[in-house]
Amino acid sequence: MGYSFATPCKSKKSRNEMRVFLDEHYHAWDQVIEPFKDDLTNGKGIMPFVTFETRLRGPSYDQGESKVVFDYGAGFSDGERYWLYNLCYWIAQRVGRRRTFSKKAPDCGAVPYVLYDDYEAWPVLEKSEYGDKVGDSEWVVENGFRGMVSLIEWEKRAQEETAAEKGLKIAKEMLDWLMGRRKGAEVVDRAIKTELERLTKLWEAR
Repeated sequence: MGYSFATPCKSKKSRNEMRVFLDEHYHAWDQVIEPFKDDLTNGKGIMPFVTFETRLRGPSYDQGESKVVFDYGAGFSDGERYWLYNLCYWIAQRVGRRRTFSKKAPDCGAVPYVLYDDYEAWPVLEKSEYGDKVGDSEWVVENGFRGMVSLIEWEKRAQEETAAEKGLKIAKEMLDWLMGRRKGAEVVDRAIKTELERLTKLWEAR
């Protein structure tokens, strides 16, 4: 089964500008994570939910609707998925089309967005600009970034709330599992941030 994640661009010209840039500077996941391999393996095998292999095919470019599109299949690791998400957020903040979101981003006006599987639109909300309106929304990014650690924290809060509703504390096994994931997520986030910083410098220096 195939999936896609895409950034609609504001025009064909802006999409083509990004295409030229990515054709020269895009790095696949195995290149992004390579400098951090030692931190992930730690002598005990790779951390959960992260792989070193690249399963993501490089970007394609929808000629009809001016989008930068990434297609992928099953077996996608969390690390590579968050690299894809963050790259698309990054693209959206530079050449992305804008639209309004009455429920996901109320009172924010027209904002950049990405598309999951070509139908589910996710707003991209920069914290410095929209944080006071939406708080710690799952759609908020900071300097264009929202990584795996934020997901772990969200999962932890959800587990704690579910347990509290039953008058319990989060199970130690679940907490240990989440914290194990967090260690890997911290490394993945560093790798993604490092790569986005590289791309930002190159983009600004054009």
